[in-house]
Amino acid sequence: MVRIDRSFAVPNKSPDEVYEFWRNLENLPHVIEKLQSVTMLDDRRSHWVARGPAGVPVESDAEITNDRGGRLIEWRSLPGSTLDISGIVRFKRKQGQGTKVHLSIQYVTPGGAAGEALADLLKQRPEERGDGALQDVQEALAQS
Repeated sequence: MVRIDRSFAVPNKSPDEVYEFWRNLENLPHVIEKLQSVTMLDDRRSHWVARGPAGVPVESDAEITNDRGGRLIEWRSLPGSTLDISGIVRFKRKQGQGTKVHLSIQYVTPGGAAGEALADLLKQRPEERGDGALQDVQEALAQS
């Protein structure tokens, strides 16, 4: 299992504004390069397609399991998804500095240890790409 924890600040945006951008999951492929699409199936379920190692699509159906408007969104993949993933994103006001976003993700690499070894060989480990993706999200939120 791989765990990624990252935090970043979004200046001049309230937690409610950042939450609203993030909660519209279909915004995310516009700011995260490896994410091809997110399709909302209903208010809590969505279908995700990302480019995995060697450009192979990785698909996952997910459900939001905890949604506290303006404060946090928690999710997990549904049974049958290619990627076993769960996570939580928290939004907290930073005094005079906008919003602090903290993202925590846990996942099992498709193919287990063999999948992790291949991803490492190809320099495609998600935790190594995470900072760039979060930088894209941070910039998009600051500009929205």
